[in-house]
Amino acid sequence: MNLTKKEEKNLRFNELSKALKSKDTKNLSKTLKKIETEDDVRLLKPLIELGARNRDESIELQISKLLFDLKLTKGHSIIMEELENMGPNPFRAVLISTIWNANIQAMDHLDLIVKLAVEGNFMEAIECLTVIEETEGEIVEEQVLESLLMLKGYLQKDNDNSGKTHIIKDILAKVEEIERMHQ
Repeated sequence: MNLTKKEEKNLRFNELSKALKSKDTKNLSKTLKKIETEDDVRLLKPLIELGARNRDESIELQISKLLFDLKLTKGHSIIMEELENMGPNPFRAVLISTIWNANIQAMDHLDLIVKLAVEGNFMEAIECLTVIEETEGEIVEEQVLESLLMLKGYLQKDNDNSGKTHIIKDILAKVEEIERMHQ
């Protein structure tokens, strides 16, 4: 029985997404190697889920490389959606850095990026600053105003011991610059 291309692709997707649930680092590493040659946007979500639950540095590095090399424009919305739904997690900084590494146009998600910077840890704030500095896209005025409110609210509380305040001030300056440029 010969399978159609679509059936083969579905079978491969099911195989690989099941393999991504493995707890064995060697098997995961082999699966991630196989995924390098795949062109299936559906693998993004299982990859991100693995990244969120994984605690092995070598696996995180492989996932990061896959995400950074991402050239699937269809995958960009999945990454933004996953970021929006992901709670605090060490992998979230990797996912944020994917935005600028994969050239995702994220300015139409400015309020989400700022929210992640404000709620996240020091590393996430740095990644968010980089995203704001490096990405382009359509600026949505309401998001700029919402972002300014979040940043100023954070700075008014300023009970930060992580050194993140300096980064938040840099983000505020950048968002204010964006606001001036689009008036």
